[in-house]
Order: sequence, then C-alpha cells, then structure tokens
Amino acid sequence: MQIIDAGEVLLAAGLEWEVSSSGSFNSVQLRSKARLHKARHYVEHSPRHAAQERLYGFGTLAGAVRRERRSVLSLASLVARAGPEHAAFVSALGGGMLALVGVLGGQPVPRMDLVGTEADILEELRDFVAAHGIGCVHYAEALGRPELHIPGCDLVPLAIDADDRHLARIRQVRTTLGAPTLIAGLLVTAGAAAVAVTWYQREQTLATVERAALPTDFAQSYGKAKQAAFESLPSHPADVLGVRMADWMLKQPVEQGGWMLRRVDCKAAPGANGVATCTANWAPDSAGATFAAFGTASPSQHFGLSLDQITTGADIDVAGLPALSSAAHYPLRQQFLLDDGSFFQSIKDLGVTVRLSEPTLVGAFSGPKVPGMVEQAAWAINGPVRLMHTLLTALPPNMAISDLGVAVAPTGPTFTAKGAFYVSTP
Repeated sequence: MQIIDAGEVLLAAGLEWEVSSSGSFNSVQLRSKARLHKARHYVEHSPRHAAQERLYGFGTLAGAVRRERRSVLSLASLVARAGPEHAAFVSALGGGMLALVGVLGGQPVPRMDLVGTEADILEELRDFVAAHGIGCVHYAEALGRPELHIPGCDLVPLAIDADDRHLARIRQVRTTLGAPTLIAGLLVTAGAAAVAVTWYQREQTLATVERAALPTDFAQSYGKAKQAAFESLPSHPADVLGVRMADWMLKQPVEQGGWMLRRVDCKAAPGANGVATCTANWAPDSAGATFAAFGTASPSQHFGLSLDQITTGADIDVAGLPALSSAAHYPLRQQFLLDDGSFFQSIKDLGVTVRLSEPTLVGAFSGPKVPGMVEQAAWAINGPVRLMHTLLTALPPNMAISDLGVAVAPTGPTFTAKGAFYVSTP
C-alpha cells in the first residue's frame, strides 16, 4: 500500500479488495478478512446503487501515518464515487512509480487498485481500457498531470467531491475485547497454563463463529457477479460483428472528389444490446478538394471547421447477432492456447502481430473456486488490410470484438483489431 500526500488529506493506494455477497461484513467477518490479508486497516466502499454489493479494501497504515492528524482516504473509493460508471484513473507517485484505479459499474475493480512501475502500470492500463472500451484516462489536478500517452484515450481531469470523503475513510480493524493486553498480563501469573488452555478454546470458538458467518452459497454469489460483469464487457464475436465492420470499411472509396481516406474506425459498445458505430476520416489530397467536390457520400457526414477534414459514418445493426454471455460455454485456457494460440503463432510470418493479456476472473468475487468460473483477457491483432477480412473470419467464437481500425499510410493500409476473449477455469 502506498500513501499519497494530497495536502489536506492523505490518500491510500494499492488496497486489497473483497466483495461482500451477504450485504456487508459484520465485525467477525472483518477480523477474519483482515487476518487473511495481514491487514490492520480497512475501508468500506458503499455502492452507488442499492442493488450492488459492498466492497471492502484492506491494508496496514504505517506508524507515522497513523499519528497524522489528517484523514487517510482510499483513492480507489473516491475515484469510484466521483467518476463515470466505467473509468480508469492514474496518478504519478515519483521515482518512476504510478498508481492505477479501475472502475466498472461505479465500483472499484478489486484487482485494479494497483501501485507499480510505470511500465507495469501502463501495460495494465492499456489492457483495461481496451477490454472495456474506455475512451479516456482520468487524473487529479491536485496530484499533478501524469506524463503518459495511451493510444485512443484522452487524459481528462477528475473532480473529487469533498462531501464524499467520509465515505472513503480508512478505519482500524477492531480487535477482540482487550485480548492482547489481557493475555500479556495473565501469562506472567501463576495460572499461565490454565490461561493458555482457555485462550486456545476461545480461538477455536471464534473460528467456528467466523465460518458460520461467511456466505455458503458461493456458486450463486459468483453467478450473479459474473452475469453483472458481462453487461460491461465486449460480447459480439469477432468472426461475426468484426466481419461486418470490415465489410463496411472495405466498401469505402480510397479517394473521392480530391479527398483521400486517412483512417476508418469502428467501435462496439459493451453488452449484448450495444450499438456498433463506424466513422471514416478524409483529408484533402489536391487543390480542388472542396466540400462540394466531395459530394454527399453518407447520411452521417460532418465537415470540419478547420476546412481540412471530412468525417462520414454509419451504425452497424447488431440486432440478431450472436452474443457471448455468462451462460455460454468457453474453452479451457490451455486448450484455447493449444488450438488458437498455435494459429496465432503460425501467422507471424505474414506480418501479423497478436498480443494476449493475462486473464482475470470475470466478476468481482472473493469466495473459493466454484464451477462455472470464467476468465477474460484483452487481445489485439495488427496486420495488413489485405488479410483483415480473412483473419477476422478465422477467429474463434470466444473472442469478442470492441474496436477495429484501419490507417491508410504511404507504406500501405494496416488494421488493428481489439477485444476480449473468454476462457473457463479448470
């Protein structure tokens, strides 16, 4: 855990998060979870919506921080309440270190409250924004504007509401009543042996109470978390929606009325009912390149005030397209790599680059492993446009697409496809 000096308050980054699928943790559960994380402090993050589950972040504050009169607040909890439903937040810590917070559905993502080197954090950030279709990265002006560039993302300041501060306060986990002091005093008496036996029996009783207090229907709890998570993830297979995007792109003329096509992009909104939108950007390529010469090429057409840009666009109908969901069957990770990973290796000689990120569990869940668990990870493919349609058609059905772009350059047009793939856990 890292403490950030924000002036009138201190911010804690890098907490370890747990989800309470039983409403909220009672004092017994809090002590149990704190011991699990070897933590002495916690924050209770209240959800924006009553139907959402509560999250708890755990860590340990150093002695110097505990002696501070300033409040210590959870950075992830503040960002989740201040930002949009889906967001990424970055803060520079100095010394080549960064803090990263990921937010989905207005809640901190348990595995995305991170502190690390710039290289590690930027890799996590790129995968996160690609997998969830996030178009901007937030920062706090009070903490300084970080010097970073994420392709396709704007860097936007985030205003944190002071009224929410009490909801993000880091608190100490209360120990059982006077236990440390009581033991220290009694063990020096003549009855030390009897006290030791009594203490052992008390610990055994406490462990039994803790086990009884934990939720037991983990499969049902995870099922709900997984279903909710899929609503904000790419869902349409690349071999279906990606091919439709490619068809629209390949129909665009390279030159029209003295204007040259420079870039084409398609983006699919997350979820099974999201809209896929495509845009084409044109730049003048001759002295006679006027808006009138370009003509009316699209119902959705925009002339730039700079006089050197035209944008055309269209929406792709996704109604009736197959969609990946929490109920779908996915291959095991090793089987996916054996079959499709081998295919990706074989196309490198064609000038195609494939990048796969490390899978993470779909849905915020802190219980034990249960049947039906699904992992998701980001994928990205770059290559020459002449192979775009064929490669998208060949992708397996567990790979959903979020973005497809074509850049027209003097060396030849190239495409970049991005999305998420899903695998089952063994």
